[in-house]
Amino acid sequence: MVTDTTLNKITVTRQHLSFDPQLFPLRLKPTSPPLFRNYHKLTTVQTTSDNTHTTPTPHPFEEDEDSDFDPADKATSETPTPIETNHRKETHPETDSSESDSDIVTSSTRSLRPRIPTPVTTKPPKPASRYDTDETFRKERQDMIGKRVTKYFPGHGAFHGTVKEYGIKIDNYLVVYDDDDQETIKHNEFLSLLPGHPDFNTAQTNFVALSACLEQHIQNSRFDATYSSHHANTATDSLEPNSWREMRKNTHAAQWQVACDEEMHSLRKLNCWDVVPLKSVPPGTPITDSRWTFKAKTDYNGDITRLRARLVCQGFSQVKDVSYWESFSPVVSFTTIRLRIALTALPQWHAIHYDVSVAFITAEIDPTQPPIYCRPAEGYESRTESVYLLKRYLYGMRDSPRGYDLHFNSVCLSYGLIRCTTDECMYIKIESNDKRNKDTPADSLDALTSQTTYIPPEHRIHKDCHYALRILIVSTYVDGNLIFTNSRTFSENSAAHCNKSLKMNLDGDLTWHLSLLYTRCPTTGTETASQTRYIDKLLQQHGMQNCNPIAVPFPAKCDEILTQLAIPIENPDPKLVKEFQTLCGGLLYLQVHTCPEISFVVSLLSRHMAKAGDLHIALAKKVLRYLQSRKHLHLSWCASK
Repeated sequence: MVTDTTLNKITVTRQHLSFDPQLFPLRLKPTSPPLFRNYHKLTTVQTTSDNTHTTPTPHPFEEDEDSDFDPADKATSETPTPIETNHRKETHPETDSSESDSDIVTSSTRSLRPRIPTPVTTKPPKPASRYDTDETFRKERQDMIGKRVTKYFPGHGAFHGTVKEYGIKIDNYLVVYDDDDQETIKHNEFLSLLPGHPDFNTAQTNFVALSACLEQHIQNSRFDATYSSHHANTATDSLEPNSWREMRKNTHAAQWQVACDEEMHSLRKLNCWDVVPLKSVPPGTPITDSRWTFKAKTDYNGDITRLRARLVCQGFSQVKDVSYWESFSPVVSFTTIRLRIALTALPQWHAIHYDVSVAFITAEIDPTQPPIYCRPAEGYESRTESVYLLKRYLYGMRDSPRGYDLHFNSVCLSYGLIRCTTDECMYIKIESNDKRNKDTPADSLDALTSQTTYIPPEHRIHKDCHYALRILIVSTYVDGNLIFTNSRTFSENSAAHCNKSLKMNLDGDLTWHLSLLYTRCPTTGTETASQTRYIDKLLQQHGMQNCNPIAVPFPAKCDEILTQLAIPIENPDPKLVKEFQTLCGGLLYLQVHTCPEISFVVSLLSRHMAKAGDLHIALAKKVLRYLQSRKHLHLSWCASK
């Protein structure tokens, strides 16, 4: 995020997605000069006459140390013979500048010790010279111009771009993405973006493994809402049965049965299905199975607060274009969350957390879709005589997240909220709070930069809002909603409107969300975020809870380590690879939230997700030792002076 001095414009570029200098005030190295200086437009074909020899004009940036001309050859060609050396009585700096200091002696000495010509060594052709001489090399580079490529940025998704130019000197390409951002990519790295190339398959394997590990840690952070000790986890695991039959044999079967009855009562009250005879189902119609899941809910300290039973549909048996059409559903970006916290870190601003109960079940199935049949819940209707004809989405269905997203979007739009184009999971609504000026500006985040002045109480339309504009920002991450506002009545009114179609539970001010602990100062508006408990959990998971802390996340001998990492692993150990993938997923989750300084080492390690060895796991655990030393540090945002 880049903000100008007048605070009237906010710009977010790809270089600031993972590391925001404004949000993470760390020291940076001076910006190096751009490498992309000598790009040649390859659209103009240069032709020369057959009878005329034209000497190519050297490029202004292709001289000096980058020239293909060898200074040693020049010195050899200008070295006089021994006889000519006897008659040289004077030295001229302009002619002897190529000689070494040991050769600058008297003429008599020079005649006794003639110079030995330096042997001419053949240097390998540089990309620029090879481009001029090798037709295959040149055609391969020219064919890349205009190609469409897709590059994945961890934590932010895939971006599409077009190859515009080729750099002869450095052998790289200029890629312009659809959002007008630019990036230079070397030829060897560019090959991994081309489908069908061997490097592309390797890159895809690393991408799939990295994405799976990151998604697993995100899910763990959502469902494991708090950190608890090993004893508490063991007690919870023994309490939670894995199936209906195990629940009936459990020592707490009576309490679990009550939870199942509550779930069935809620589903029947919402009219989620119609019970139809099994014989009435047309032959060949797929019937999705169902099962019970059991979860013991805990609070921040790890104490069990309630037992939750949920009827889920086994969506893995659904077939696309037969049981459902689309399944994609977006979630709010981590970058959006950081940006929103930074913009609202002001006095008299509030961050409120709402949780939607049975979120997926509140969405009705589109009647134009094919009918979906599901087997009845165990312990209730007969599974051999009847089935459920679903009218609402159940948890576990492939398209249930998409159905809830469409339903939540319609509820927000009906309240007057505007959906952001940059992040479809964020909504904003702005109202005037000044009796003297009731003109409402456009619903945009730019309004946040112009509403930092207080207005007197007698000029306020809403007494609890101290600013000229009353702003409401809503974001959703599946069934968890965050509301940022400078008026509590605004958030209460929006929640009351949503409760007509949803069941929103107020969890209070934002304190715990996606494994991050947030604290806000009501006076200054300063917001802090830390992942101390998540780091402790990660250390304990890999047996590093008592490790010795270190000051840096990467060894000092960087070049040697990089060389060793480049050595391919022929037969990697599957158990070691699995442990390495799990660890990298946890480190990546910390990187995108509160530990941006480990971005370099995490990016290096994530290139070897499919083939990891002892060195890779050792470097990853060295990062854990670094996290041991900084786990109590937190990030702070404060927009006020």
